[in-house]
Amino acid sequence: MTIKKFLLFILSFNLLITGGCINLQVQAPVTPEEITPPKDISAPFLFGKGKKTWIFATAGSNVLDVYRTKGPLLDYLGNKLNVRFRISFYRDYKHIVKAMINGHCHLAWLGPVTYLNTRNKIKCTPLAQVMIDGINFYKSVIIMRKGDGYSQLSDLKNKSFAFTNQNSTSGYIYPWNYLNDKGISPKSFFSKIDFAGSHSNAIVRLISGQYAAVAVEENALKRLKNKIDTSSITILTEAGNIPNGPIAAHPDLPLELANKIKHALINMNNDKEGRKLLKKLSGKVDFTGFREVSDKVYDKVRDKIEAVNKVTNKVEAINKVTNKAEAINKMTNKVEAVK
Repeated sequence: MTIKKFLLFILSFNLLITGGCINLQVQAPVTPEEITPPKDISAPFLFGKGKKTWIFATAGSNVLDVYRTKGPLLDYLGNKLNVRFRISFYRDYKHIVKAMINGHCHLAWLGPVTYLNTRNKIKCTPLAQVMIDGINFYKSVIIMRKGDGYSQLSDLKNKSFAFTNQNSTSGYIYPWNYLNDKGISPKSFFSKIDFAGSHSNAIVRLISGQYAAVAVEENALKRLKNKIDTSSITILTEAGNIPNGPIAAHPDLPLELANKIKHALINMNNDKEGRKLLKKLSGKVDFTGFREVSDKVYDKVRDKIEAVNKVTNKVEAINKVTNKAEAINKMTNKVEAVK
């Protein structure tokens, strides 16, 4: 089934079950935290051709948006390699990691942190990383509203701040390290710290005035440009360049097939149909191909995760000691009161 036919089909189905209210948020869990279609419309979620179906995991609750990017790519790979793929949707990357570890999927498009979290549990193999605008990295940025008048990080002292979530490389790991390298301890520096949940949530809440500044992926601003007015936002500082996350293979995926998928991806620019597809996939950001990637590429990200964990563990240890001391003091006070 072509992507165009699928989109018409899913739109018609949605109109039927919602009485005309368009809301393509298909949520029928099959494995824990998975978002998959109801059984009666499962066929359009298959791509390519072949007897055995290999499962590709991706994050996102909007079926239509995901199919505009991942669907055509899997259709291209499936037809080229004579294999069949099914997409499994998960609400966030944390649950993709769980799916990979539990063997619920064979391939996944991961962020750097979620790749490393998975790699720590199972020996998944990075196959290729996407190139956007001709480069294989993206930026973590700290953004603010233009009218607030902040010109440097020190201006944010005692102001509210938000990261995206603790599994985000650009929305937490890199900005946390950046602040720490500048001698800023987020917990004591800001008046309030939140985790907004996603890049789009962080940006929307920044615009509404809920936070003075937030840490996000720079490309998130481009993706939201036609959905909301982002003209009131500006970048206060960059927090670092991050290697694009990989498409990774589960150990259960046969090595021969994994290599075929890798070579098909990195050779898309040498193939007329591949070049056409890359152009079609490009929207707010420009997909310019894939390149081979190794685990070593993510060593710097590993170091930054370790730095966050060291400080977090120290804080937790101090809190435990403090809590125990407070409990002992309470007990002592009770005993003295009885006396």
